[in-house]
Amino acid sequence: MKESREYLSKILDAESIEDLMGVGPASDILNKLNANFHPFVLTVDSYKDLLEAVKAVRRSWPKENKGPFVSRQAEIVFYLTKTDGKLRKKFLEITDEHYRDRKLAKKWFKSLAQIIHSDKIGEDPIPFQTLSKIYEEMTHEDDGDE
Repeated sequence: MKESREYLSKILDAESIEDLMGVGPASDILNKLNANFHPFVLTVDSYKDLLEAVKAVRRSWPKENKGPFVSRQAEIVFYLTKTDGKLRKKFLEITDEHYRDRKLAKKWFKSLAQIIHSDKIGEDPIPFQTLSKIYEEMTHEDDGDE
C-alpha cells in the first residue's frame, strides 16, 4: 500500500511531460488516477493531456496531508534540522534495526537523500549533511562490546 501511495505521489508531483514519462506508461498513470479519484474519470490520449489533467487534479483535490507540512520534503528537512534524539528517530522512522542492518540503513538513507538532496531543496547544505551524519552513525563499526 505504501508503494501505491508513493506511485500516486510521483504522478501528482509531476511538473512536466518528461516527469510523467518517467513514472510510467500513460495508460497505467490514467488507471491509477481513475482508481484513486473515483467517481471522477479522466479520459486522455497523450502525455500532454495527462499532464493537464494532473495539474487540474492538484488544483482541485485536497492533498492528503497528515500533518502541518506542505510536503514530505519540508517534513524531512524540519525533522533533520529542528529536532534530535527520540523525536527525530520517531518521525524519520529510524529503528534499532537500522543500526544493525547496513542494507536497511543504506535503503533508508537513499530514500531520504533523493528527497532532500541540495539540488532539490536549494543552497542549504545542513539537511543533507545531517542525514549523512546519521547514516554514518548507523553504519559505523563498533570497536568493542557494548
